[in-house]
Amino acid sequence: MLVSLLFLVLSGFLFCLESGGIMSLQCRVEQRTVIKFMVAQGATPIHCWRQLQQVYGQRALGKTQTQHWHKTFLNGTIDSITKDAPRSGHGWSG
Repeated sequence: MLVSLLFLVLSGFLFCLESGGIMSLQCRVEQRTVIKFMVAQGATPIHCWRQLQQVYGQRALGKTQTQHWHKTFLNGTIDSITKDAPRSGHGWSG
């Protein structure tokens, strides 16, 4: 399991570094996976965020997003880490 997680993280990490512009869903999901793993290891939200900053730099999730996902995984209140929450505001009309 750990080897699979590391492979996922390493392969996704390269994708995150190579993709330009807006952070892809794959990149966000990868970081959520890392947070989930770190929560299982007992890491604090700030420790998770600092590790993401160190590894992903500008492409890291923000502090608030990291805290949200940490709390979510700690409480076990999520079915899938691949789904983004619905957003309010104007819909896309393209």
